[in-house]
Amino acid sequence: MLGGFNRALHIVVELEKLSFDSLTMNFIEKENLSDKSPLYGRLTSQFQIKPFDFFEGRKFLPNYSIEENIKTKILLKSSYLNAEPFNLLKQELREPVFYNSIIESTATGSSKINQIATKVGESTAKVSRYIDVVLVELSIIKKIKPYGEKQISRKTIYKIANPLFAFWYRFVFINSSLVEQEMIDEVYSSFIEPGLSTFYWKTI
Repeated sequence: MLGGFNRALHIVVELEKLSFDSLTMNFIEKENLSDKSPLYGRLTSQFQIKPFDFFEGRKFLPNYSIEENIKTKILLKSSYLNAEPFNLLKQELREPVFYNSIIESTATGSSKINQIATKVGESTAKVSRYIDVVLVELSIIKKIKPYGEKQISRKTIYKIANPLFAFWYRFVFINSSLVEQEMIDEVYSSFIEPGLSTFYWKTI
């Protein structure tokens, strides 16, 4: 099953000319479909392509090592995905540092709005607004409401919806000083490999 996670995580690298993150798509829409764009009014149809599941993704990438791909595609400083999540936040949002704190808190275990607000040092009202209006809309965070509960419920929990963001904030961001020193083998063997199975089952 870890092979499935590996394929899903890196399909964007192997097919980067054809694959777009939700934030990238938002940028493309604003640049090409806004009322100031030469293409404004010329859209004839549109549809959202959902992420590949395990069985679809494996057809593209039949044989490779999860360790090698994490090291070369994410941990390596010159790699395409090394700083991609935070770069996308800076590109799309006016307060990337604050959103960064919210995502990090959620990715490292805080799942309720009061827990996230306490960790980032802001009011629950502000954090809830930033999550619901922006991060859920961009498909970075998702809300999970227990069956039968009202739309606004204290039992609502939040999880990272984007697999790359979940992985990056769980393993790369918190070890950024080691990654910056290019201690790739140490980061993988000491922090990523021991927690990869647990991370995978919490992500699916």
